[in-house]
Amino acid sequence: MPNVISPILLVFRALGQWPALRRVPVQQALAQQLQGCGVQALPGLLCAGVALGLVAVQQMHGTYGANVEFTLRTLLQLLLSELAPLLTAVFLIARSSSAMAAELAAIRVQGEWRLLGTMGIDPLAYLLLPRLLALTLASGVLALYLLLTAQLTAVLYALDSPDPATLYSMLEPLSAGLIAQCLGKSLLFGALIGLISCASGVAAHGDWTAIPHASARAVVRALLAVFAADALWALLPGLWSGG
Repeated sequence: MPNVISPILLVFRALGQWPALRRVPVQQALAQQLQGCGVQALPGLLCAGVALGLVAVQQMHGTYGANVEFTLRTLLQLLLSELAPLLTAVFLIARSSSAMAAELAAIRVQGEWRLLGTMGIDPLAYLLLPRLLALTLASGVLALYLLLTAQLTAVLYALDSPDPATLYSMLEPLSAGLIAQCLGKSLLFGALIGLISCASGVAAHGDWTAIPHASARAVVRALLAVFAADALWALLPGLWSGG
């Protein structure tokens, strides 16, 4: 149990290193992580969004005969409430979580973590804080990017010539609360992925065989945490009103 708790506590301590963001090396590390977690993920999410928009229209409108307005309206609501945050989280886990855990595990195994301390560099501020912030912020922005990509693809595919009435009908489910829910859920998922990825990497010890184990642990635990958080998010309103 200490092997599980100690790395998590270490990651939470890193969240208290906010003043370190004023330092140029930490800012550069954050920019580098945002580049890796966010910018480089855009092409993959573009493909996912286009595929999602095409499949949704084909299944709902082409296969089941739902009218275009209902199809676009339902897709937008599903993207905001569920699909965009969850699919973005799964994409980040597959793409960034394992790599981040493996990188931190290699740093631990090679002794670079202690070396940074002897050089007067706080590894919590330089290694963990940028990764936690980058995954959290990237998750929120990428979820909105996936939402826009999928919805725009669906509109272009379903409508030969989009008219204002159809577009207005499509936007009926849109509300500040639903947008806030999408963004809040995405940020929560990103924070969970960052916490688990960093904790899994920091927990590595021993020889090089610890690196793939840390990577696998990060993926499995992050997936379980995201799905559990998603289920809890869905159940909380009912539990709250029932109580």
